[in-house]
Amino acid sequence: MNVIFVKWGNKYSSEDVNRLADPRILGFDSIYCYTDNPEGLDPHINPIIIEDNLVGVWNKLKLFDRDFPLTGKTWFFDLDTVFRRIPNLDPPFFWNDLSLVHDHYKPKSMINPFDYDVTINSSIMAWDSDNEDIHKIWDHFKTLPDYFTRKYQGMDRFLYHEGFSDIISFFPKSFCFSWDNQEDNDASIILFNGVDFGSEDIQKIAGNYSRDISDDRYQYRTTVSKTSE
Repeated sequence: MNVIFVKWGNKYSSEDVNRLADPRILGFDSIYCYTDNPEGLDPHINPIIIEDNLVGVWNKLKLFDRDFPLTGKTWFFDLDTVFRRIPNLDPPFFWNDLSLVHDHYKPKSMINPFDYDVTINSSIMAWDSDNEDIHKIWDHFKTLPDYFTRKYQGMDRFLYHEGFSDIISFFPKSFCFSWDNQEDNDASIILFNGVDFGSEDIQKIAGNYSRDISDDRYQYRTTVSKTSE
């Protein structure tokens, strides 16, 4: 079982990766970071260097390349994720699919068809890196990368509107929740998507949620030190 994080530019630091990549929390030793700058990563994190840097979040799509150096079951977490408790990362999900977060909180009124808005969320992903159906995602993207990155505001819209919804499944509601958009359901994993995760106020809130993990390493900043990509 693999766990991988993606870090590019200067929006997030190696410290953010190290905080989430503690094997005592994740329960696995095969931990990777796909990054343009591995400096500062803890020694147990295996860096995979970004060679052809895409725009922003589109770097995540490269994880589905059949030539990407991972094999077997794989987890991905955005760096604005918080573990309130040690998560169960070996549940009975359907590993034949690409498992994503379902944004249940979005009513139809929030979905704007003119910008291809969707209710799928790739903040957390689980898939089998040997699955040929998953490889087809990258194969399709690389046919017209400039076109797709201009047409869609992020990879979630690409996945849904380019015909991959039939291989997408969703984590149960109890698996995680979005801090800014949903009521607390006591899930082990909290998503801080859509907010300024680097702000002092949000960092304090994130730290309060992680208090159940009694590890001095699992700490958040108390000052703002991150900038935009």
